[in-house]
Amino acid sequence: GTWKVRTADTKKNQYAADVVWEAPSNLTMEIMGQKYPVNQLSTILTPIFGNMVNAALKDVTLTADGKVRATYFDADKENPEKGTWKTADGYATYKDEGKGRLRLFFTDKAFSRVDGLDAQTLAQVKAVLSGGIPMRYAVSGQRARIYFDTETIKSLRAYLPAILAMAGSSIPPQVLAGLKSGLVEVIDKSTKIEFGLNLER
Repeated sequence: GTWKVRTADTKKNQYAADVVWEAPSNLTMEIMGQKYPVNQLSTILTPIFGNMVNAALKDVTLTADGKVRATYFDADKENPEKGTWKTADGYATYKDEGKGRLRLFFTDKAFSRVDGLDAQTLAQVKAVLSGGIPMRYAVSGQRARIYFDTETIKSLRAYLPAILAMAGSSIPPQVLAGLKSGLVEVIDKSTKIEFGLNLER
């Protein structure tokens, strides 16, 4: 069915997306010229990603036959504030594996839209993702959370800079640079990492 992206409520600390990041207290990461304890990344990144998702995504539909549709904001290149909401169809499919697990598959149509990656890197990412991306989900009443878990993020860590580059247009460049430079090492040493999308009926 169709799930709306959760509306942000900063007072309740609820966002459209969330980042859970646990690591040894002495582990730091440099973002925008400042070193942050990795344990603080949840607090820093959740509002950033939450606001990005709210601005870019309205709803997600998972059809019974395994298709993924989404309503997204197509910004005007000349004037990014202006744009139109459009439906993305045919970019991804999913397979529900039960017990809170699903697998997300990107189609050739999705890869053909990627900017910012050279052909060789794109071919590598495509090969790595060809078996689908394992994701977890939890549904509670009218709310759902779909997320990448620690195991998936660690298994994809070498390709995360490239995957971030695929989404790079919506991430502030200085944040993206910091995330890409120290990411692999930090992920290796972290104990728990989740990137989640929060949805509601």
